[in-house]
Amino acid sequence: MKLKMTALGLIAILALSACDTTIPGGPTVPTVPTLPTTTTTPIPSPVQVSGLKLDRVENVNGNTYNAYFSWEASPTPNVKYCVSTTSVGSTGNVEGGCTWNNQYLSSDTQRGFGLMFDKDVDYKVSVTTIDSNNQLSPVTTLTWRIPTAVSPATNLKLDRVENVNGNTYNVFFSWDASTTPNVKYCVSTTSVGSTGNVEGGCTWNNQYLSSDTHRGFGLVFEKGYTYKFQVTAIDANNNQSVTNSIIWQLP
Repeated sequence: MKLKMTALGLIAILALSACDTTIPGGPTVPTVPTLPTTTTTPIPSPVQVSGLKLDRVENVNGNTYNAYFSWEASPTPNVKYCVSTTSVGSTGNVEGGCTWNNQYLSSDTQRGFGLMFDKDVDYKVSVTTIDSNNQLSPVTTLTWRIPTAVSPATNLKLDRVENVNGNTYNVFFSWDASTTPNVKYCVSTTSVGSTGNVEGGCTWNNQYLSSDTHRGFGLVFEKGYTYKFQVTAIDANNNQSVTNSIIWQLP
């Protein structure tokens, strides 16, 4: 009978504890403190590049080309770039590439030397930004193809020469325009055999012409000397035509 009363007493105490944390006449049951929650701030992914473009293509031999690409650099600091170009629809593009260190670039240009492409086939160049934590940005892609040849300027001729003073002249040239749309022309006239001709010239924007005539004012020439006038057509992708030239003398 004593044990039965003790069990009932325990049941009563437990029931009372469930209703109130304070037992009359007894000690206060301490409240368990709530532990603070910790949150981890995720590291943001690097920003992908923008402005991806094909700058120019140089034919090496047959269907072998040097292709030049550039883009606006990612604003994320200390990044490298994974770059590849493949035929559209083929495997092995940038999403699964860059398995060798020499495929990574630290600059915002890519020069692909000795690559084989076919004309009239679409290709895709892909660029992924990779930060110092090896996190990848979304992939930026560009579909491109080998451009058609730029039509050269033809039928170059010296229209007239005006003597200004002594051996200073104004010279006027013209040519038949390139049939390639939206071209500009790189033009120069030099003494035959001298350096600085059009193949290495046109380093300033004001050397480029959009028309099919050229007027050279205040140029110094000597009678009895032979000079060369030459024109290169350049399309919107900076692809150059062959350079055509004429040999001329002061009349």
